Amino acid sequence: MSSIPAFIQSYDRHFGAELMKVVPLQISTLLEPEWGPLSQFPKEDELIEYEDRVLERYEELKKKFGTDQVILLHGERFSVVSVAQRLLRGLDGDDFARAMRPFYRRRFEASTGIDCSGFYKGEQFQSLTAAAILEDFLESPEAARYEEGVRYFFGHRIPE
Repeated sequence: MSSIPAFIQSYDRHFGAELMKVVPLQISTLLEPEWGPLSQFPKEDELIEYEDRVLERYEELKKKFGTDQVILLHGERFSVVSVAQRLLRGLDGDDFARAMRPFYRRRFEASTGIDCSGFYKGEQFQSLTAAAILEDFLESPEAARYEEGVRYFFGHRIPE
């Protein structure tokens, strides 16, 4: 979360560049429970107001966690288990859930080392296969060893 002020500074400096259009989605994914007002690309005359809203949310979360040195996803501490739960809940979900599938899959697969290639058959998403993989993980004792707020790579804790 400590990167949010730098995101805003860079966003302000490069506003209007094609690459910057994804920044509100990234900020929202970090700070909001679902894509909300912070995911909306502001018009040029709304930029200051947008930046103020982002920094206000940043300060709220900083106060909530007592620091900005926290790994966030959707306004909560990052958790491998919560990524798996979100992905499972959103298998047949709305546009947000469908858009986030690859994002969650990459984080889940890289964190755990669990092969998620069965999520797709060609271009077609396989929700029953995905559900089976995620449910097996969530029901296993393995899930309990993943600590909230900690990053993992193939099941190994990443040192801070």
